[in-house]
Parts: sequence; structure tokens; C-alpha cells
Amino acid sequence: MDHIFYHHNIQNFGGSAPKSNPLKIKHLIRDYEKARSLVRTKYGAHKGLVAGFTEVNNGNSALTNLKQIAPVIMHSSSPVITAISCGQTALAADEEFLGIAVKRRVPVNFGRVLFESQGRAGLKLIYDLAPKLNGDEFDNWEHPDFDQWRRKAPPEASPDYRGFVFAWMKIAKRRTIVCGFIHNRYKDGYTITTKGGKKKHISTTGSDIRSLVRSKIPQVITLLKKETRAELVVLGGDFNLAPQKLKDCIVYSKGPTTKFGNTLDYWYSSSDITAEPEVYPTPFLWEPKSSDHAIVSLAVKQ
Repeated sequence: MDHIFYHHNIQNFGGSAPKSNPLKIKHLIRDYEKARSLVRTKYGAHKGLVAGFTEVNNGNSALTNLKQIAPVIMHSSSPVITAISCGQTALAADEEFLGIAVKRRVPVNFGRVLFESQGRAGLKLIYDLAPKLNGDEFDNWEHPDFDQWRRKAPPEASPDYRGFVFAWMKIAKRRTIVCGFIHNRYKDGYTITTKGGKKKHISTTGSDIRSLVRSKIPQVITLLKKETRAELVVLGGDFNLAPQKLKDCIVYSKGPTTKFGNTLDYWYSSSDITAEPEVYPTPFLWEPKSSDHAIVSLAVKQ
């Protein structure tokens, strides 16, 4: 059976009403049921191994709502589900979260690779593994120590950068897979409102943060392989850039993934694996209360 990885940008999920209301959840569930049906037709009966949900804006209400939608796309009644901070906005000091779900009974730990800006010297990688928990590692993700860790990015991580959140999974006695997800910045810098009520763009570095972050993907993969001894590292998400080949990793993309025909959501792998990317835009996906991004998947042969 193939291992199925999913990613979906769920567009301001958990933010202010009405974008987090029950109708949005209803529409997402409908989209996921349609995508799951297409997956079942192509690959047969399966349960998703891992799913990442980007553009999550609240670590409390969003986590509650993720527990309604994640089991549908995962085709599992009880996956492990959490929401982990992937960075902070400098102006508002708000955390952005990344939702992640893992197939039940797969031994797992979570972590993140964030970025510390060093000016002209570029970016330093920050490897931040979740605290080791006592008790049942499958069911202990509401432990206070883990909850405290997931809510805040470490202080050395630079604001206005978004990092990778990953699941470290043991698939078999000798096989370990790491899958990380990112919501790369949409723009360089940020926007403020002046006293006169006008919008003004503030550049943070004078360079394209999105491209800078993506250029670090080979280093992120190398770091994750070193720290976890994983046989395979897969990184997916909304990169907010068209796919590009990078040194020492393989890109997997199936084509346009947004309402406007852009290809922003895809995958990178640490090795040339037997894998097949898919895009699942559904008839309902572009409704205002759903998302302007398609669901993407990657089927990896065992």
C-alpha cells in the first residue's frame, strides 16, 4: 500500500468570524470527502499517513476545528492532531500555526525548523524538537509541556519568517520518515496603516524572504536527516513561489493549485523516490468560505 501525504492551505482558518464559522468547516469536509473518493478510486482502500494544514491563525479554536476536518481527509476516525506555531508576525506579535495530523498508532514526535535572520549573512537554521513526554506517546499530545511548546516559537526565531513544522514517524522497525510542512511568506516585509489611514509597505530585509527561505530547503533536509536519521525526508506546503529544482533534492508537482491558476503547493524529497503527486480541486473548493487553494497529495511507494 502507498503512503499518502496530504497538504492543504485552509485560508485564514481559526481567524476572525465568519471565516472560522461552521459553514467553512462544512465546505472543507465536503471538499475532503470528494478528494478522498478520488484517492480511493486511484489507490484503493487506504488511510493517510500524514496531513499538513497551513494558514492556521489560532492555536485554540483552530485545533478544535481541525479535529472535525482532519479525520475526513485522513480516512481515519482518530488520527493524532495538533497545531504548532511556525513563526510570529513582528507588527502584531501574533503566532501563526500549522495544523498536522498523523495516522493513529504510528510512533511519532513533532518538531520544527525555524529561521534566525543574520542580516547579510543570511539565515541560521533552528532545530526545535518537542519535549519528550512520559506515558503513552500515541495519546499524550495534550500534555502541559507539549502544549506550552507548541504555542510559541522559540525567542531566537526571527519574526516575519515562517518555518517548517514536521512529524517524525517510525513506519517500520528500520524505516523512519520525516514529513514537514511550511506556509512560506506571501510578501517581502509587511504592511502597516499610517495615521492618515493609508496602507504602507515596510520592507524587512530588502530581499525576497520567500526565495531566501526556499533556498534553504536542501540545508533543512540535511539537518533533519542528521538529527532524526530518517531514511526519507519530505517537505510540502504552500511555498508561494512556482516550483523550482534545488540542489540535492527532488521536486514533485502536478500543476496549478490555486483559484487563479498558480502552482504554489507542491513537495520536495530528500531522494528520488517512487512517488506520484496529485492535485484535487473540487467543484466546491473555490467557494469563499472554503479555500482558494487545492488539496495536494503525494503517494509514496513503500
